[in-house]
Order: sequence, then structure tokens, then C-alpha cells
Amino acid sequence: MKRILFLICLFALSGCGVTSLSRYSSYEQKTALDHYRFFYVMETSQLYSSTGNGEGMGEMKSVNPADIVTGCMVKRGFIRVADLNEQPLEQTIKVTCGESGRHRTSLFTYAIEMTVQFVDASTNQIILTSTAAGRGATEADGIRKATLQCMQRIE
Repeated sequence: MKRILFLICLFALSGCGVTSLSRYSSYEQKTALDHYRFFYVMETSQLYSSTGNGEGMGEMKSVNPADIVTGCMVKRGFIRVADLNEQPLEQTIKVTCGESGRHRTSLFTYAIEMTVQFVDASTNQIILTSTAAGRGATEADGIRKATLQCMQRIE
């Protein structure tokens, strides 16, 4: 009886264990970013999510993936342009990002996968693609973590 109880507990705990999110990550860079100075980021919508205890008490969180991408690019020294007609296209990167999947990580949780893609504005050739998954207390937390992980890989 103790063995059966032990096996049931072991099975339950392994099903709720932490799943490695690295298996949902990928990074492929085809061209160096050295000769680019400007970037244009495709706008994304703000996502709101909240934590709570069912009684209306909780914390509201929001995230906009384009804002995260913008912050990371500006931190690296790139200049954001509001329109693709403003700067020389051969020095400009078009950046798009979006949710590319959801992966169950335990019985009650899932991770959100985000993909960020850089495209040469003059040739429309892919420069790089970065994918990562993130998990947090809310969807906003998961998206923030995944997007930041995508951007941290960029060299």
C-alpha cells in the first residue's frame, strides 16, 4: 500500500514539475546587424491580464511586445523611425513580433511562445528570427518574459 501511495505521489509531482522552456526556443541569424542604424517596429496591441483570488482582489498587469522590442533596440544604440520613408531603407530593419504558440508545462500552467523577426527594409530578406517561451503569474508576465528572452539572444 505504501508503494502504491509513493508511486501515485511521485507521478503527481512529476506531472506538475518544472518543464524546461528551452526546448521551445530557437534562434537563427542570417546576416550581421553591423550596417543597420535604424529600425521600424510593427505595432502590437496592449494585453491586459490580472491575478486574483476570485473576489476581485488582485493585480492588473499589461504588456505591449512592441514596447519591449523598442526598449531593447534603443538600448543597443539603434534609432527608431516612425515611418519607413524617413530613413535610408538599406540601413533600416523592420521588426515584427507575435505569439507563436502555447505549451502546457504542468497540469495547471502553460507557457506562451513569442517570435521576433528582423527583416531588411530594402530587400525584405529575413535577417534573423528568435523564438522563446515564457511563463509567469499572468499572460502579460509570460509574454514579457518570452519577448525579453528573444531579444537577449540578439547579437
